[in-house]
Amino acid sequence: MVIPVAYQGDGENAATLELEHSSLQAANSSTETFTEEPFQVLIFSEGSEGEKEPKSSTMMLAQFDPSDGETRIVSLLSDSYVSIPGHQDDTLDAVYHLGGTDLLGETLVDNFDLSVDYFAKINEQGFLEILDIIAPEGIYLPNKTAGFNSEELLHYIREENGQTGKKTARQMDLIEILHSHMSEHMTVADAPTIISTLTTNVQTNVPTGTLLEWGKEYFTLKNPTIETMTIPVAGSYDNTWRDDEQNNRLTFDKEPNRQAIEEFLDSNDDEF
Repeated sequence: MVIPVAYQGDGENAATLELEHSSLQAANSSTETFTEEPFQVLIFSEGSEGEKEPKSSTMMLAQFDPSDGETRIVSLLSDSYVSIPGHQDDTLDAVYHLGGTDLLGETLVDNFDLSVDYFAKINEQGFLEILDIIAPEGIYLPNKTAGFNSEELLHYIREENGQTGKKTARQMDLIEILHSHMSEHMTVADAPTIISTLTTNVQTNVPTGTLLEWGKEYFTLKNPTIETMTIPVAGSYDNTWRDDEQNNRLTFDKEPNRQAIEEFLDSNDDEF
């Protein structure tokens, strides 16, 4: 279900006000009853300061299952060329700044049959602070001999080297590494600190009570699992370019991606 928010409007200012209002709603909903039902959160970044046309370079849907600690993440390539209700077709990274979370939710349903329960927007500084809390001593990456601090990790995942999906692949790698680090080095006693950092640095309408309960569940479980996939799936898209700005643009076949998402989120095995 796409969660409606009270403020309606177009443009970045409207989207910002919408998030501020929804964040207040989340704070006021801290006592919401926590259930064992899976819930989905759309996590996305905001554009960097000074950008002429802000873009959401990171976009992923995380499905959390409190009953068994399983997390499934669908990473959506930001340069996917999508149909946008009420607007001209454009890349996925432009949608939020056209109409906020309402339009973003409608676009995901229209193109991927993908609905969300909550949203979470994070900026660059927030990302760095969260990393510093989780791993203040740094993180070791595969095939690297020295630990990476938060700023080095941010630089690492930004490196694309001209390859479609390269940055997304590195984001997924980092998520799995952080998951392993938290499972090995953190306990339920760390949950309040992590949740406090999240609520300070992330604009979200996930109720604080839900975040706290999920954090306790996550750290209590012995072997919480995480599975990831990337959309569009291999073989379903063409890599093209805009003639005017030479921005990367992926045109894709909707149906195989809708099917892949459904199978992935409903699956109980390790197929993906």
